[in-house]
Amino acid sequence: MVRIRILSLLGLYSEKAANVDIQEVMEGIGGEARRTIHLAESFMDMVEAESGVYRYALTFAGAAVLDAVDATWASASARGVTITPRLGAADCTISADASLLTRAFVNLLNNAIRYSESGSSIHVCLEANDEPGKVGGEVLISIRDEGAGMNAGQVAGLMDSGLRRKWNSTPSARDAGHGWGIGMTIVHAVVAHHGGWIDVMSAPGAGTTFVIGLPMATDDVQPGDEG
Repeated sequence: MVRIRILSLLGLYSEKAANVDIQEVMEGIGGEARRTIHLAESFMDMVEAESGVYRYALTFAGAAVLDAVDATWASASARGVTITPRLGAADCTISADASLLTRAFVNLLNNAIRYSESGSSIHVCLEANDEPGKVGGEVLISIRDEGAGMNAGQVAGLMDSGLRRKWNSTPSARDAGHGWGIGMTIVHAVVAHHGGWIDVMSAPGAGTTFVIGLPMATDDVQPGDEG
């Protein structure tokens, strides 16, 4: 489909029709090229996330979250959306592939931005959950937007692994998943490979909150000490 749109635009350019705005055509070609590159990068991220080949190292949980906030700050600002981080346990350590974990957080933030109105905020929180009896404890990362929210069917579809694999081929499946596509597949894979869990809370008109739980590292070695 992307190839057809680009060829169509190139056809208009080559014909140099009198009623064709060449600048508009070139901008259209540039836009389609950027979308193609983004799609290719998303597929590469998905393949890497599902490969099981991860480069784990002790990492400060707060660093991965802040890297994701930094990566999405510009797009949020362009839409008039504020990202507000509140990191109560930034120095907690986890065993993680920092690059892929940050990518998962970026995907969640990008979608929150996509469904946020200008003037609204996205709240990113990090806290430790060290309940009695829980060995090692866990780190909780939540991302809450003030968007339109989802109904129960959309929430269920978002968390269904079978449906996630159909999003790119079935329009009705994409609708049920609220348009997440490849992004949520990456999030689920990355969280699972880190021994974590993910939950979502949403309702129409009430925004959406994603919560990710990741096990804290039990090793005494600090991030950066691995050599």
